[in-house]
Amino acid sequence: SNLAAATNLIMVSAFKTTFHPPLNPVDTIFYMALPCGIFLFPAVLKFAHPVDWPGYGAATDYEIYMKVMELSPSTMNWVILSGCIAAAYNVLQYTMVQRLA
Repeated sequence: SNLAAATNLIMVSAFKTTFHPPLNPVDTIFYMALPCGIFLFPAVLKFAHPVDWPGYGAATDYEIYMKVMELSPSTMNWVILSGCIAAAYNVLQYTMVQRLA
């Protein structure tokens, strides 16, 4: 995971110098979000992992999402809030990398 994080920060630093006009941190996040989402989407549908719920042995992320939406749809508000906090953290991190690099 350290290698992936280092590669990510190197790419962020490169985005400021290789593109004309250079990408600011917010543009960088949204520029990378769609390819990451497309890359990870098949795994959401295909790969099951163990779930510590009664009656479930293994489930895909999509199956878990559907069960949560069935039992407590308001829980997705917390997921959206978590995503916003993660995006803000990435803007802060990428701002520091681009200013110090």
